[in-house]
Amino acid sequence: MRGTRLLMRPLRLELHGFTAFREQVVVDFTGADLFALSGPTGAGKSSIIDGMCFALYGSVPRLDRRTVAPVISMGKVEARIRFDFTVADREFSAVRVVRRTANGASTKEARLEHEGQVVAGDADGMTAAVEHLLGLGFEQFTKSVVLPQGEFARFLHDKPSARQELLVKLLELGVYEGMRGDASSRQSAAQGAADQIQRQLDTLADITGEARDAAAARVERLTALREEIDQAQPHLDALLRRCQGAEREAAEAEQAVEVLSAVAVPDGLVDLSRACDAAEAAARTSAEGADAADARVVAAEQAREAGGDMAVLQRLLEDHTTRTTLSQRMARGREVVTQKLAAEERALAALNAAEAAAERAAAAVSAAQREHAAHAVAATLVAGEPCPVCLQIVDDLPSRPTPAAMETAEAARAAAERERWEAAAAARAAEQDRTKVEQHLDLLGEQLDQVEQRLVDAPPENVLAEQLAAIAGLEAALVAARKAARAARAAAARARQAAEEARRLRDGAWRVFDAARDT
Repeated sequence: MRGTRLLMRPLRLELHGFTAFREQVVVDFTGADLFALSGPTGAGKSSIIDGMCFALYGSVPRLDRRTVAPVISMGKVEARIRFDFTVADREFSAVRVVRRTANGASTKEARLEHEGQVVAGDADGMTAAVEHLLGLGFEQFTKSVVLPQGEFARFLHDKPSARQELLVKLLELGVYEGMRGDASSRQSAAQGAADQIQRQLDTLADITGEARDAAAARVERLTALREEIDQAQPHLDALLRRCQGAEREAAEAEQAVEVLSAVAVPDGLVDLSRACDAAEAAARTSAEGADAADARVVAAEQAREAGGDMAVLQRLLEDHTTRTTLSQRMARGREVVTQKLAAEERALAALNAAEAAAERAAAAVSAAQREHAAHAVAATLVAGEPCPVCLQIVDDLPSRPTPAAMETAEAARAAAERERWEAAAAARAAEQDRTKVEQHLDLLGEQLDQVEQRLVDAPPENVLAEQLAAIAGLEAALVAARKAARAARAAAARARQAAEEARRLRDGAWRVFDAARDT
């Protein structure tokens, strides 16, 4: 391959992941002055030429110059091309690496090396270095050195006029047409000037000697005037330069006046500064107030903590009340026990009396039975059975009415037994009532002992009430201090925001002033 200035010879081409060459392929051109690429369609013949073009210029003739993604083989994430070549017996290596991205592909790596030194280290710089080295741009290279695929077949089969047009297009021979046009334009201009001079000569053909002398004298005067002008010209040039300098200074002064007229203290800046100072002072005061309020909260918390455990004191005060209540209930319980004991004694006395009456009634029944023993024996006879007295078989049972004395004695004994049973039941009930009251009194005593145990070292009831009242006051003071602290912090936040807003307004006005001043 020959450029417009230097001879370029390919030495070695290495392709990996480039179009048809998915795996690494090396083409060695060493020692080949003339070579041909042959093979079936799709074997990669054109890809070898494309690889050389891409290594040099970062593009291939078959693609848009801004598109590089199609050069990466299907299924590969990057394409790597290395092209070793010589220019005027100097060896160079061109390397480009293209990697897929989310939006297409980009040239990740590009460098041009000569004898181990990097001539260009990025894609654009490498393309520019190759163009400078070969003296050919991409369009010129693909038209004069590498004929794109398909163009040569078109050239062979086209008409002579079309082949000439294609040659002009491929070899950029249109430049000669442009040169011919420029030469024709220059010829026309020179011919016009010659014609004008000839016309002037034709007008001077009939001039006389007097006219020539007059013209010569005029030339002398004009020459002298020219000399005077040449002598005055430096002064005129100096005056012109001074005038131009003065005009520039005047323009600069007008511009400076225009700019300086904008440099003025913004309206209301003094008021904004004063408002900002006042807002910052208020913010500091509010912050100090918030700090003081927080300190009062801490002091109130410490005082409340030193005041003692309110729950413990409250339980001790409740124990005092419980002890009083239990003592009163025990006193009433003892009175009830006394009453229950008296009732029990009365019930026992009534029981004793009822038992004695029952015994007397039983004795009266026994006496009546003894007095009326025959009646008693008759009452035991059974027909057909022997008599217990005479041992004779009883044929008929005698019919004898019960004696009145026996009926009276039996009735009295039944009544006495009923009274004795009722008295016994009343005595048991009285005993149970008394036992129940005594058990309840014992339970109250145990509770009172427990309360007394808790109150062994406890302050008196009035002292506890005073301590609880003091703690309640401390808690109220703590609540008030916390409320005041929250209000103080809120006020400090509002004051801080107001100060920031005032500073923003003031600083904005100063920025306007600074911008005008800096300009």
